[in-house]
Order: sequence, then C-alpha cells, then structure tokens
Amino acid sequence: MFCRNLIWALPVLLLCTSVGTSARADEADDAVKVELMETGTAPLQTIRYAPRVGETQTAVMTISMDMAMSVAGNAMPAQSIPAQKVTFDTTIEKVSDDGVIEFSFIYTGAEIVDDAQNPSPMAPMLEEMLKPLIGATGKATVTNRGITQSAEFNIPDEMAPQLKQILDGMKESMNRISSPVPSEEIGQGAKWKVTQNLVANGMRVVQTSIHEITKFEPGGFTMSIEVTQAADAQEIKNPGLPPGTKLSLVSLDTSGEGTSQIQVGSLIPEQSSLTIRSKTTMDVETAGQKQQMTTDMSMGMELESLR
Repeated sequence: MFCRNLIWALPVLLLCTSVGTSARADEADDAVKVELMETGTAPLQTIRYAPRVGETQTAVMTISMDMAMSVAGNAMPAQSIPAQKVTFDTTIEKVSDDGVIEFSFIYTGAEIVDDAQNPSPMAPMLEEMLKPLIGATGKATVTNRGITQSAEFNIPDEMAPQLKQILDGMKESMNRISSPVPSEEIGQGAKWKVTQNLVANGMRVVQTSIHEITKFEPGGFTMSIEVTQAADAQEIKNPGLPPGTKLSLVSLDTSGEGTSQIQVGSLIPEQSSLTIRSKTTMDVETAGQKQQMTTDMSMGMELESLR
C-alpha cells in the first residue's frame, strides 16, 4: 500500500513544483536555464519583481485529480480522490539593494473539498492527514527575476508519515511561487523557455516550460504556460521505502498547459491555473518479486491571491 501511495504521489509532487514554474538554483551550473525565444513587440521593458518589505499576501491553492492505476497489466479499482484546498500567507521580510528578496510563509488552512452527494471514502483519511499541515512554516530567498537561491520548509513532527513523505518532495513548490523572467527587455508576445532539473522524493526529472506574454497590464502581465516533464529510467532512492523494497522508474510522460496573471509588486500570481496529464510506469521489487505499476493521472491546479 505504501508503494502504491508513493507512486500516485510522485506526479502530484511534480505538479506542485510546476505551480509557479520558478527556478531553483543549485550546485549545478546548468540546473536552471532561462532562454529568450522571442523578444515581442515594442514598447519593450525590463521585468523585475519588486514587492514591498512587510507586505503579507494570502492565497489559496486547490488541487483536483483523477487517477487510474494498473499492476502487472491488471486494472486496479478506481479511487475517487477529493479536491484539496490549502491556504497560506507569505510575508516579505527583506529586499536587498540588488533585488534579492527574502520571504517567509505559513500554511493557515487545509481542507478537503468533497462532493456531498457522492462522498469519497478517502476524504476522512486525507482530512486527518492534512490537519497537521496548518501552522507549518518556511522561508526562502529569491532573486528579482524569480530564481530561488535558498529555501527551508519546517515540517511538523506530528504529521502523518505519508504526508511527510509528500511534503518532503514538494517543499520546493512554495519556493517556486514566482515565475522566472528573462534578463532581457521584452514586449507583447514575448516568449521564453525555462529548463530546470527537479528532484521529487529521489526521482530526477527535467522540466521544460514555455512562457508567452499574452497581455501587458499596468504593473504586470498575463502569460500562457506550457509544461513538459521527462525522466530517464532510474532507481528511485527514497528513504521512506519499506526495507528491502526497490523502486525503479521505467518511464515518465507529463505535459500540461495553463495561464498566470502576474503583478510584479507581488511574488504570488494574482491568479493561475494549470492542467497536467501524467503517465508514470514503475517497477516495484520486494521479497524477490517484481511487479510493474502504471499510473495515469490528470490534475488541475487553481491558485488565487486573496490579498
């Protein structure tokens, strides 16, 4: 059961890292690339994030999903997974002279959005798992171009082990709140590509996102986003796996699209939506027996700033 939960959780983690599709710098020089593809039309302008110190912003993120799973070619019973809604606050702690932004965040709410007419049997379990998330805190440092330099996420000790495992993999989602922008001046119709290396619970993934400005507005812009994720076959070294269990990725195929409305005076988008489709195939080996598990998942994410 643990492996099954982990397999369906991995695409969720990758979705969460796609929320803002901002870049996290790490030790590898080529970990993040922001490449301008099209400059766009005049007038051109340099885009930089410039939030005010002391500003607190409240946002709510809702994730919904549908999933189908098969083991050794045999379809498993479908699971009704209710939507999950999380509310959080971010506060700008410091902005340096060269534009590096330090912010803190705290989760203030976590709930399950279930269908009263057709309640999911998973809802009570998920609700109990999410409760300890309330009050979890963290902090991060991000450049004025939306590239995260450092991050820290404090996970409550009393949180359920399964949720701890998920949060440990998705902790960078809060640190990917802002979308990266090119160093160059850009205009209406500008298009750029962000390529980055991600790690979710031991699985290494290459994510590519294409951003295109569809509308410039006072103090910000609206853009479309296309996301793909790919990974080589690999053993997933996850400390949360049961002893003697080996988990290997066979293939990953993920794609999605969405829109985001940005105000440069805030790190959190005014509004974002993203739809993801993911197919993951893994080999699970335990006690000398190997089974192949395939997960097909479609997910939707809505992020809205409540100010």
